[in-house]
Amino acid sequence: MPKPNFFSIREHKRKRILDAAYNEFLSYPYVKASVNRIARDADIAVGSLYQYFEDKDDLYIYILEELLEEALRKLQDSGCDVERYYVELFRTGFDPQSLRKNFWAEQEHFKFFATITDVPVDVKRKFYFNSRNKAIILENYRKMLLKLKDEGKLADHVNIDLTAYLFTTCIFNIVLYCSEKGITDIEELGKLTSNFTLQVMTHGIMAPEE
Repeated sequence: MPKPNFFSIREHKRKRILDAAYNEFLSYPYVKASVNRIARDADIAVGSLYQYFEDKDDLYIYILEELLEEALRKLQDSGCDVERYYVELFRTGFDPQSLRKNFWAEQEHFKFFATITDVPVDVKRKFYFNSRNKAIILENYRKMLLKLKDEGKLADHVNIDLTAYLFTTCIFNIVLYCSEKGITDIEELGKLTSNFTLQVMTHGIMAPEE
């Protein structure tokens, strides 16, 4: 999260900083992204940037979180049944083509989110398990499971809170697996997630079809 004084500066300055960082992380691999360039493009001193964010990780993760929340807001504002949408994503294994088409309205935002495959493991861990993002992901999976239960499609024995938690942490482990295997393509990550979702998760938690 940004430091408190980030929110005390004028909105146009905050936007300038975030736009500069967004473009930097899209233009360079994470390890080569430069705080100095971000500060230069935002027209602020490097020291000022560190008054607003702890480090490069903090800045990157904040942008990811903002994009995720923006995508969810747009989905809700469109009148979409969000729980039903998540159920359909779950049933199709979180297919990246579907995510790109329906969830990430801005193509550039999808490209930015896909950079998570190429960042160091400790940054992935910070993103997936910090309290703000974890709460967002957990709550959406929990709503999805409740929707399945209401429709009679969830096995009676399933503990919803535990399953939502396990699914969230398993997705992180798939991302970690990709890092260890050198897999940086978001489509390949999507296939692995789809396989896990369809072949492992659903067979264990879905009620038998009549």
